[in-house]
Order: sequence, then C-alpha cells, then structure tokens
Amino acid sequence: MSSDLEWVVFVRNFDGIWAGNELYISHKAALSVIKNETNNSFTVIPNPTSGKIAISKATTLNSNEDYSIAIYDATGKLLLEKKRATEIDLTDYAAGIYFAKITGGTFSEVQKIIRN
Repeated sequence: MSSDLEWVVFVRNFDGIWAGNELYISHKAALSVIKNETNNSFTVIPNPTSGKIAISKATTLNSNEDYSIAIYDATGKLLLEKKRATEIDLTDYAAGIYFAKITGGTFSEVQKIIRN
C-alpha cells in the first residue's frame, strides 16, 4: 500500500516462483465494504451463490428511486452493470469473491458476493 493509502498493489503467485506472476494495482476509491447489517438498502440472496442472485430493495427506500448495480471482481475490475436489476446471473463467472456496488440518488452501498 502507498503511504497515503490511495493505491494497493499485490502479486498473485501460484507456484512459489517470481516468474510469470500476475500484478494487480487497485485504487482505493474502486471498492470498499462497510459492514452494516442493520441498515442495508438491498439484500443479495443467496449468498454464497452457485450462479444467479436476487436483489431486493429495502422497504425504507422510495419505490420510484432509480438505482444501478455494478459487479466487480476481487481486483476491482468492472464486470457488468445494470439499471434497476432484480436478478444478476453470475453463472459464467469463475468461483471466487465478487462485489455488488448498488448506487442510487441518495445512497451507495457495496456488498460482498461469494460465487461457489
């Protein structure tokens, strides 16, 4: 991590040698997860999932409020984005950790998704 905590750099090494490693660089603003289980704007189920996830909006939000859902991989790479989606299909993606960033006019929230 840089001294100002703006950038994260890491190397993925599968076989214990330095040749052929994958280097990942991510900006701090890309994603963050704040665990606040009582005030989530959305619910993502099932989680963990083997493919499809359902997105349900909390009843406390305005039913007409516009929102978008973006799915990122663990490196912060944007994989897909949809407006007002209630279901996302992750079947074609590898097992691993993903993040759903749900953004609207009055809120922004990130939830971790585990793909089996």
